[in-house]
Amino acid sequence: NTPKTKLPSQIGEDTLHRMQVQQIELELQNEELRRAQAIIEESRERYVDFYDFAPVGYITLSSDGKFEEINLTGATLIGEERNKLLHKSFVNFVAPEDLDRWRQYFSQVLQHDQKFTCEIALLRNDGTRMHVQLDSLRLLKEGEVTVMRTALTDITERKRAEEAMRDQEEFFQMITENIEDFIAVLDLDGKLLYISPSYGKIFSNPENMIGNDCFASVHPEDLDRVRKLFNKTVQSGTGFKAEYRFVLTDGSICHMESRGGLIRNSRSQASRVVVISRDIT
Repeated sequence: NTPKTKLPSQIGEDTLHRMQVQQIELELQNEELRRAQAIIEESRERYVDFYDFAPVGYITLSSDGKFEEINLTGATLIGEERNKLLHKSFVNFVAPEDLDRWRQYFSQVLQHDQKFTCEIALLRNDGTRMHVQLDSLRLLKEGEVTVMRTALTDITERKRAEEAMRDQEEFFQMITENIEDFIAVLDLDGKLLYISPSYGKIFSNPENMIGNDCFASVHPEDLDRVRKLFNKTVQSGTGFKAEYRFVLTDGSICHMESRGGLIRNSRSQASRVVVISRDIT
């Protein structure tokens, strides 16, 4: 029953076998590591692509307002090479009229743990002006240093559209306040959304008419005909011309001539009806 003693040749073979097994295991582990590294590298490259070529600019500012990081989109929006922006102050690109707003906003972001939004104008390196929206959040970098992470979105076209709309509104207001004709804007049910100041000539408190039915003052004998013309315009888009009578607050009669037309929105859907009238009494 005495255990058999292995010969030196057998011991060597066992050791060699264990070493071969360990080598195979190491090679398998190395292969797994190589696969993991390839996946990490692929993910990193994908992240870099997403970061650099995102539709908005991403910037990181230090607590003194200098660029620490910026993606390619952000550098393109500002109009400067990325490596030349690093460690420059963001305030250098802020339009003069928005400097106070920027300083207040920057201070606010660094003092609170919540997202803040601001719109300012920037002056690019080529001298052109652009409007941007900033969405910012403060973060602790490496646990101690406070930085501001910001998404920078170009809103220049939107601002131009808003300015054009304001110009149109001012122009429209100038016309309506100085014209003798009566201008009314109605919703599709005939409710008054706007009336020109000229309505004050025939109604004592025209501002109280907003939100009311535009047909309320139409003479009962003309009401059905005028309603049908209005509804036809809403349904077909064809403008109308009509003569009818207004019953004023004192009971007197005013003869009116009106022309109406349909206003459509950007999707070509019926939106409003504008009516221009004149007293033909």
